[in-house]
Amino acid sequence: MKLLDSSIAALMLGAAQIVARPAAAQVELHGFVEAATGIRATATSADDFSLEEVRAQIQLSDYHDKGEFFSSIDLVRDAASSTPGALEIREAWLKLQAFDDRLELKAGRQALNWGTGDLLFANDLFAKDWNAFFIGREDPYLKVPTDAFRLTLHRLPVGIDLVYTPRFNADVLPDPRRLPVDFPAPEGMTVLAPEVPGGSLEEGELALRLHRRLGSGTLSLYAYQGYTKTPDALRMEASTLTPYHAELRAFGSSLRRALAGGVFWLEGALRDISDNSSGDDPLLPGGRIDAIAGYQRSFGGGASWELQVYHAWQLDHDSLLEAARTLGTPEPPGDRQLVTLRLEKRLYYDSVRLSLFGLHSPADADGHWRPLVAYDHTDEIQLALGANLFYGDPGTLFGDLDRGDNFYLRARYRF
Repeated sequence: MKLLDSSIAALMLGAAQIVARPAAAQVELHGFVEAATGIRATATSADDFSLEEVRAQIQLSDYHDKGEFFSSIDLVRDAASSTPGALEIREAWLKLQAFDDRLELKAGRQALNWGTGDLLFANDLFAKDWNAFFIGREDPYLKVPTDAFRLTLHRLPVGIDLVYTPRFNADVLPDPRRLPVDFPAPEGMTVLAPEVPGGSLEEGELALRLHRRLGSGTLSLYAYQGYTKTPDALRMEASTLTPYHAELRAFGSSLRRALAGGVFWLEGALRDISDNSSGDDPLLPGGRIDAIAGYQRSFGGGASWELQVYHAWQLDHDSLLEAARTLGTPEPPGDRQLVTLRLEKRLYYDSVRLSLFGLHSPADADGHWRPLVAYDHTDEIQLALGANLFYGDPGTLFGDLDRGDNFYLRARYRF
């Protein structure tokens, strides 16, 4: 664990002890112990385990009339990792409230998310852990913990959320030790390790959300200044390529409201690469427009269905493609479409949850299915059995993971 992580945890815990002295303070201790195992469908040896870990999480929270402290620390023993033992600070934040709770400041390590999509993201540009997502960890582990300051203003004509992240966080990409992913270098080129933005204040990230209730719905506007979360920009020097995170600006909006007995949502975002606004540098990603439309409805008996459509338009794609072919660099991706379907059913007084979530690309004919059966034996004991199933041709997003089909089992005891 990095020294900075330990310092953040100590600072936040000390601050919480100071502000939590009033008699109204309420200290709570919770957590869980979980054993999880996952194996690839093509397993032939012990090396084919995609998940083999025991995780203990300790949650400490402290509430009082002027604020709140929360920390969540994971102790992990992971036999499928190159670092079997680890201490992970998932969250460690202090929240202070003022002006009759109209102003809220939340500082420290926290899970950040906004937007309307279900496992689809347009304006949510906070880091994701795609490795955890594809090997069967619980969905909250898709979010990468972020050290940030979040200022929220309530009960104004327009609600305001402002997030400043002083240290850049990148997406966690699939681990080749767990999944059969490959990142081939162009012929005759050597790909070096990605460069990550430094820790100076100038290289921090800013995210803004303005939101307002409109009848039964919520309208939100978004803005972001930071960097792409994947190192999809390249610097070419002689026979080497160095991936790095390009500077990114994004603007978007979303609407979520009731409709015809269900809920629908619309979301869109424009992403602009600051150093490639003209769209003529094939070593940089081009601008992009993302759009999401979704609808969810229950149909009785603890069952529900949900449908989403996603489209990403690559701006200046033709000029970028022509330039890439001229220079012999990797070709930029084209437009991307996805359709998602979620089916849910709860049985036996909500103790059993049946879930199926699928993503399919009509143009690329690839996709990903996530079946899950979860059983709450008691309030403390939960079992979950699921799978990650991929299909598609090589060179497509999910087709490259086709040999990574895996099945997993999680057993958790909560306290």
